[in-house]
This record gives sequence, structure tokens and C-alpha cells, in this order.
Amino acid sequence: MTNCTVITGGAQGIGRATAERLVQGGGMVALLDLDAAALAETASALGSAAHAYTLDVSDHAACNALATRIEAEVGPITGLVTCAGVTRAAPARTMSPEDWAFVLDINLTGTFYACQAFGAAMLNRGRGSIVTLSSVSGVGAQSGRPNYVASKWAVTGLTKALAIEWGAQGVRVNTVAPGPIDTQLYRKLPESFRTEVVDARTPLARAARPEEVAEVIAFLLSDAARYMTGAVLPVDGGLTTGFVTQMSGRDIAPLKTQS
Repeated sequence: MTNCTVITGGAQGIGRATAERLVQGGGMVALLDLDAAALAETASALGSAAHAYTLDVSDHAACNALATRIEAEVGPITGLVTCAGVTRAAPARTMSPEDWAFVLDINLTGTFYACQAFGAAMLNRGRGSIVTLSSVSGVGAQSGRPNYVASKWAVTGLTKALAIEWGAQGVRVNTVAPGPIDTQLYRKLPESFRTEVVDARTPLARAARPEEVAEVIAFLLSDAARYMTGAVLPVDGGLTTGFVTQMSGRDIAPLKTQS
């Protein structure tokens, strides 16, 4: 049977773009998502190399059961990409316990459950690669989303802990930290935010396309990255490179020393 890469949140966005990239390279993917309609559409578009499964990643028992099922129905699991993620914005002072827990349950606990369940097959086999999804919010912070920021920092820490535990057993664990992604949802944001915040403060002067993040994920899954584990790779156009970036860096004149 063909080796399989499992992708949580695989129905759209970075998850779908990653699936498309892997299938184009001859890979087999298992797409996991809660959105059954989007999941079916994506799997249909990708053809016989894509297998669709509905899953809530915050359900521990369901993750374990599905890992066994995929191994039996698709093939040996040798890769995992944890794209499932949510956000609920609110100021820290007024954020509800429900909104805090919901984001942590999916983004952090769901990532751990997926790594634990699907990583077990790799550990038993002595080989595999896991790529988790952190964020620029996992290397910095922003106001209004303390739950999301906390979850993404935690994903970065979890990735490093797993890399240490599992490296000698043949399983590599890395994370990517994307910046803003040019999706339909992103384009619904106010133009002023897109131009004055994202474009103006990103050295490459634009948001990323999902397929550009997928290329980095595919690299980390591949043997080309066989000596990489525990790494955090920003895919952010340079957004997190500096702290005084404006106008994509073009308006910052070199400082002159006084004579």
C-alpha cells in the first residue's frame, strides 16, 4: 500500500493547498475536517489519491480510532500536517471562558491529540515527519486575540517537546509560522487593514498565497529536510523580521551618526 500523509483541516486553505501539492508529487493523502461539504468537494477535486474523513480533532477517542482506520483503508501513515485551527477574537478583559476554551481545545489540544494518534503509527514504524501549524502569532503577539496567541505559542513549544522525545525514534517534528494568507476570508477584511497593516509592514509587500506555505510544508515532510527537527520556519514575507518596519521597509532612511 502507498504511504499516506494525514492533513487535519484539509478541506480548505493551507490544508487543501498542501494536499494539492502532495498529490501533484505522487503522494496519497487523508483529508480530515469537520466541514463535510467542503471536505467532499476537495477530495473529489483531488481524485483517487485523496481520502476524506470527518473528524473533530479535539475528540481524543475519535482521533485514535481514525488513525487505525486510515492505516487499514489507505496505507501506512508516514506524514502528518496539523492545519485544523480556529479563532474567536475578543479583548482579554471581556473574553468569555467558552471562547478561550474553544480556541485552545482545537488549536492546541487538537494538535496534540492528532500528533499523539497519528504519530503513534510513525513511532511504531520508526520513521515519519510531522509538520504543525503555528503562526506569526506564535512568535509575537497582537491585541484582541489572547486565546489564539496563547494557542500558537503553545503549538511551537509542543513541537519542540515532541521533536526532542521522538527524534531518536525516527520521527521528525517541525512547525511553520505563516503570516496573513490571501484567501477569500482575508479579502473580506477592510482594504485599509490589508494595505496599511499587512502590505505596509511586510518586506515582500503582500500576503502569502496558500500554495507558498504548502511548498514549505512539503519540504519539511520530504527527505530533503531529513536532518531538520524542532525547527520553526516563518513563512511570512519578512513580517516578523523587524519591529520598526513601515512601507515594506522603503521609508526607513539609514540612521546617520553625528560627527
